[in-house]
Amino acid sequence: MRGVKRIRFVGLALDPTDRWISLGGIRLYNKGVVLQPGALISEVGSVAETQNMIARASNKYKTHYLVQHAIMTNRSQTGIYPNNGYWLAADNTISAFYEIELKIASDVDVLEWVQRPDSQYGQRGTANPMNIEFYKGDGSLIEKVTMNGNRAPDSITRLLLPSKVQKWLVETEETIKYWTGAEWSPVQETG
Repeated sequence: MRGVKRIRFVGLALDPTDRWISLGGIRLYNKGVVLQPGALISEVGSVAETQNMIARASNKYKTHYLVQHAIMTNRSQTGIYPNNGYWLAADNTISAFYEIELKIASDVDVLEWVQRPDSQYGQRGTANPMNIEFYKGDGSLIEKVTMNGNRAPDSITRLLLPSKVQKWLVETEETIKYWTGAEWSPVQETG
């Protein structure tokens, strides 16, 4: 997916088997390389700013389930608290959200998250289906994805985000060619 500026996990709800809404181990990839959030600059309320990203949540539980923990790549994607990275909502009666804003828009071809993080305490996670929205820098919606993630404890859900290829036609005196996304190829005539 090209030119992603913001990713929103919206309408996060409590599953009947969980006690707390939670989300963790969020990773964004561009061509196999994880996009790094960078060092933490500040966290005020439910907004955390890192060098390369801003994470926002509907709220957070107390002071030790920090908003930025879900995106920090220097923490384990899965595992036992306090060494793994996840956010925990403070109020499970609302429809929660978690948002990541990239300071510089980027292509994102894979999104990963852990829907039931932290096997030590359990009873924390997010119900299916997951609703994920992708936005451009101008605020326009690129795409909304609704899917069922993996609710097994400490399991990573992976969403592939292919980019749509624009095809261009060019006509010369000799032939008509089109751009395949990698090279110019002649259009075959079909009588």
